[in-house]
Amino acid sequence: MLTPLTDLLAHDGFRTGVALGVPAAVVVAVAALLARRAVPVAGLAFGAATVVGFRARFTLEADVVVALVVLAAGGYVTGSRGWLLRLAACAPGALWFALATGPNSPGWAVPAIVAVTLVGGVLAGDLDRSLAADGLGPALLPVTMLGLYLTTPDTEHSAILLGAALPVALLGVPRALAPLGAGGAAVAAALVGWDLVLDGVGRDGAVVGGVACLGMYVIEPVVRRVTGRQVAPGAADAGRPRRDAVVVAALHVGVVAACSRIAGLRSSAVEALAICVVVYVVAAALLVRGAGRPADRPLTPAWDRPPT
Repeated sequence: MLTPLTDLLAHDGFRTGVALGVPAAVVVAVAALLARRAVPVAGLAFGAATVVGFRARFTLEADVVVALVVLAAGGYVTGSRGWLLRLAACAPGALWFALATGPNSPGWAVPAIVAVTLVGGVLAGDLDRSLAADGLGPALLPVTMLGLYLTTPDTEHSAILLGAALPVALLGVPRALAPLGAGGAAVAAALVGWDLVLDGVGRDGAVVGGVACLGMYVIEPVVRRVTGRQVAPGAADAGRPRRDAVVVAALHVGVVAACSRIAGLRSSAVEALAICVVVYVVAAALLVRGAGRPADRPLTPAWDRPPT
C-alpha cells in the first residue's frame, strides 16, 4: 500500500486536484466566516474543483457541467425533505449526467452512474445533515476518494478527486464551516460513479469495491432509519467530542480499507460483492453497538435551527 501512496505525491492529477481544491475551500471558508454561519456548499466546492481539474487534463463536454448544475439544484430544492422526494428531484439531473458522460462507455455505465448518484447522493446528504455539527460530511470525503484511488486499475481521474477532496475536508474539521449540502452530496456521488466508469473498467471487482467505498455515507443513514433512532433538536451543541461522530469516522476508514484493498482487488464482481456485503453488515452491527445515545447530537444543523 505504501507504493501507491508514494506514487500519489508525484501524480500530476493529484497535484492538480489539490491546487484547485485549496482556492475552492478558501472561498467557502471565507464566506462562512463572513456570514458567521455554516454554508452547505462544500460538496459544490469539491465538484467545481474536480470539474475544472478534469477539464484541464481531459476533454469535458459542456453537457456534463450543465447536468451537474441541474442535479445540484434538485438536491437543494428538496433539501431535508423525504428520501423519495429527493430521489425524484435529482433523477433528471442524474440521468442527464449519466448520458452526457460519453457514448463510448460500457453498457452498464448509465444505470450504474444513475444508481450511485441517486442512492449514494441522497444517503450521503442525509448523513451530512445529521452530523452537520461535527462536519463529518466533508471530513469523510477524502477517505472515500482514497479508496477509489487505491482500487481502480487506472488512477488519472481518481487522483484528481482525492486531491480536490483533501482541502475541502478542512471545511468540516477542525471546525464545521460548511457541510456538503443536499445538492453538493449528490454532485459528489455522481463524480464517484463517473470515476468508476472511467478508471474502474478492466476489473469488475474494482467497480463493486469502489461503489462500496461510499461506506458510512450509505450505512449510517440506513441504520439510523431502520433502528428508529431519533435525535432531539436542541440537544447539546458542538464544542465537545461526540461519540457518534468518532464511531462513524472510525468505521468509515475500516469499511473503505476493506472494500478497496480486499474486495476491490478481486477480478470477479460476485466475489467482490460478497466481501462488501459482509463488511457492510459487520460495520452496521458495530455502529448499532458503538454509537452513543441519539440525544448526544442535534439532527437539525445550525443553519436550519431557529435561534434559542
